[in-house]
Amino acid sequence: MPPPLTKTNANGVRYRRQTTVDQLIDEVAMLDRAALLSRFSITNRHDPIYLPSEVLLHAIRATRQDNRDSHFEALFRILLARVESLSRNAISTSQYRNVDEIRAEIASRFATMIAQDRTQGGDRLDIFEVVFDKALAALRVDVLRKLGPERLRTEPIDDANTGEPTAAVERAAEAFLGQSREKFDDPAFRSDLVAAIDHLPNDEKTVIGLMLKGIPIDGKEPGAVTIAKLLGCTEKTVRNRRDRAIFKLRKALAGEYAS
Repeated sequence: MPPPLTKTNANGVRYRRQTTVDQLIDEVAMLDRAALLSRFSITNRHDPIYLPSEVLLHAIRATRQDNRDSHFEALFRILLARVESLSRNAISTSQYRNVDEIRAEIASRFATMIAQDRTQGGDRLDIFEVVFDKALAALRVDVLRKLGPERLRTEPIDDANTGEPTAAVERAAEAFLGQSREKFDDPAFRSDLVAAIDHLPNDEKTVIGLMLKGIPIDGKEPGAVTIAKLLGCTEKTVRNRRDRAIFKLRKALAGEYAS
């Protein structure tokens, strides 16, 4: 069996790899270097001999003992390619501005963690040997939060191709502005809505922009991208900002555009 992990949770219980991961670590330990690299190069998760990233990471960390730099570099390139592939799937060009910068920051932070683990040891990467995808998702959220929500593209009022309001904006306005979708047939209304949003304080405008993009305030999944996580604040704070913004928008759209 591979050596146990050393990191502990809040209750002092050590992190434990999944049983199948431990079994695969033992299995690949019997392979020569060429066979090992061949197995790790398989990217199709449905392939019966695919090796999960938890196993690949363990193999990389194990190179500390034999100090085979060339082997470490070959394994690391494979793992970094997986990280970049996951980032491409999770960080889309339709959702974010400067998407290449965001993906590069994720890869850079992960590479730094690998380098520190190789030279200094420690238990920071233990969670990646337990649940790699979820740990990477948490890293991704942290990068998005620290780079700033202004990197996000908010949903435009008008579709670039049709010149009509996008469905997402119509749904959002109907839900939290109390305005019917028919109001969007009036270009003047759409113009006034854009102006009203633009005049909101930055913290409130950010929340509304993210909501128009379809990003939820909260979420049950640990790796889910939510407004609260992106802004680094509580769900209550986000809801308070949303409520203040909605009050101001409704007031700005009152009178001629009253429901």
